[in-house]
Amino acid sequence: MSAVLTGVGLALPGVTTPEDLLAPVPGGAEPVDPAARIGKKGLRFKDRATQLALACAAEALTDAGLLGSEGLTVPGETVAVLVASNYGNVDTVCSVVDTIAAEAATGGVSPMDTPNASSNVIASTLAIKYGLRGPNLMVCNGATSGLDAVRWATALVGARRADRALVLAVEPDNEMVRRLTGADRIVDGAAAVVVERRAAAAVRGAEPRPW
Repeated sequence: MSAVLTGVGLALPGVTTPEDLLAPVPGGAEPVDPAARIGKKGLRFKDRATQLALACAAEALTDAGLLGSEGLTVPGETVAVLVASNYGNVDTVCSVVDTIAAEAATGGVSPMDTPNASSNVIASTLAIKYGLRGPNLMVCNGATSGLDAVRWATALVGARRADRALVLAVEPDNEMVRRLTGADRIVDGAAAVVVERRAAAAVRGAEPRPW
């Protein structure tokens, strides 16, 4: 089986193209504004990681020619989703836990927060938003999560469970993540690639990327 990359998406401060990743991030680069990229619809009540992922996924799918003005250009069941994140929605989880501990008797947890506390909320949100009905997997296993997600994507495509896979890694920078990591600042952003079976890409006339 031969897999190729047919799209890329980036949602990182001071980064526009893949080539920018090889250069130092400009000092004072502004955080990515997902609403400015994809509009505010669907972002309300979403945690920072999910918002970044939605914007990044839209760019990668569009770059690959899989997402147009009318939605997906291929059947949804042919697209798998694999997301790597270790701290994705930890702020929401901790907030819900704190609220339950303090206000359990009064039912203080918002019904809008509860679904966002799920460990696979990022991957499932991408699938729902963009109609991606193939295999869906969340990878949260430390420093190798991103590479592992790419490996699993290649395996899924190779086994013909899907013709292509959106692979995305995202981490947010917020107070809770800083407390857990002991860092005063971490990368706040997302990156994505589309891994596709070479034959499937050829059928729709997609050009493999040289990276």
